[in-house]
Amino acid sequence: MKSNVKKTIRRGTLTFEWIAITTLLVIGVISALGALRTALNHTAEVIPENVCNLSSELDVH
Repeated sequence: MKSNVKKTIRRGTLTFEWIAITTLLVIGVISALGALRTALNHTAEVIPENVCNLSSELDVH
């Protein structure tokens, strides 16, 4: 009977660990996707400005 209780406790502990690891992983992935979206938006805003500046510099020379 004691071994059944120990197995149940161990299973509960492993289940909690998997839930905790999965939750942290999901939070990390969502944060990374948010940072990636922000970086891509910033890059998408800067590239046309740089192209226009390059174009105007080439016209001057």
